[in-house]
Amino acid sequence: MFQGSSNYNLDGLEKAISAVIPKKVSHIESLKSGDFFLYLGENVGDFQVKILEYGKCLSIASIEEAEVWLISNSNKVDRNLPKAIFCDYRFPKEKIILLLNRISQNKKLKTIPFILCFQDSTIVEISQFQLVKGIDDIYCQKTNGLENLISRLEFITKFKQLKFLGKLSTTTSTKKQNYIILFLKRSLDIIIAFSIISLLSPIFLLIAIIIRVESKGPVFYVSKRVGKHYKVFNFYKFRTMVVDADKKVKDLMHLNQYDSSVFFKVKNDPRITKIGAFLRKTSLDELPQFFNVLLGEMSLVGNRPLPIYEASYLTRDEWAERFLAPAGITGLWQITKRGKNNMSINERVALDIEYASNISIWLDLIIMYKTLPAMLQNENV
Repeated sequence: MFQGSSNYNLDGLEKAISAVIPKKVSHIESLKSGDFFLYLGENVGDFQVKILEYGKCLSIASIEEAEVWLISNSNKVDRNLPKAIFCDYRFPKEKIILLLNRISQNKKLKTIPFILCFQDSTIVEISQFQLVKGIDDIYCQKTNGLENLISRLEFITKFKQLKFLGKLSTTTSTKKQNYIILFLKRSLDIIIAFSIISLLSPIFLLIAIIIRVESKGPVFYVSKRVGKHYKVFNFYKFRTMVVDADKKVKDLMHLNQYDSSVFFKVKNDPRITKIGAFLRKTSLDELPQFFNVLLGEMSLVGNRPLPIYEASYLTRDEWAERFLAPAGITGLWQITKRGKNNMSINERVALDIEYASNISIWLDLIIMYKTLPAMLQNENV
């Protein structure tokens, strides 16, 4: 618990809580558990107006007071808890992390979605919290629609219950079958990944030398990606673009081949180097991902791990199921849609969900068999 937080008087704290409710409610206790939101922060203004469209809301200005109130309520049978916690990002980062740690240790609180609220979508500010464990989603009050976020809360809650409380609807026999599939899948990943790295190590070295000779900069491109269960990890590829290529995305957004800003792809991308074009055409740039497979962050077959800014758009109920499958080097998308320009986001996500719903060793073997011809397709990505 925060230093000094135990000194808060709970009776006085009840009075300090601001109730923001469409209908008059005489006591906080009259709110039903899971029937209201909790906002942490002083600048609740615009959020108050927006959240009233979707339900009742309580606000607590101090993060220390919020911790005391949440822990106290979780320890009482007759007290109620919010269906989601919204937290202003302007609290000191250390205090937010401490609160999340306390929440993660409480069985009742750790299944409640925790949303970090920003006034604007400043990438620099958001990036400071991208790897903070316990933050389930980010809401930018000036640019994001609250309706989309509210629609994701049910999935986030169910996902956290599945993760922390083991609320599975499957039978015991199904569970055993799933464990066997996952064990065989992981074993296959380790054997094949280790074999490929060992056999192709001279090619790894040759590619690294050519990349350094052609252009200045690191041999490997390392980025944060979102994989299974929204886990963020370092994603490795051979560098195929000029240095600082990510900073030039905005200048090329008008050439995006996808029909929205969720995914980004440009034909004949000017940022790609000469050796980079060859590596991409032959998919040799993907070789370092076998290290991700050995580390258990990826699988040979799965759904492509997404950059954080793309993954944040795919947490709606009908899309989030894709994250129940492991991140993969290859998958259904690669063997069915790669190289085609007429692919919509819905088509791509539908393939991801199809794989997540039908994982099997046999399906993995089929996908791996069909991957080689797909790798050799002429594509500028």
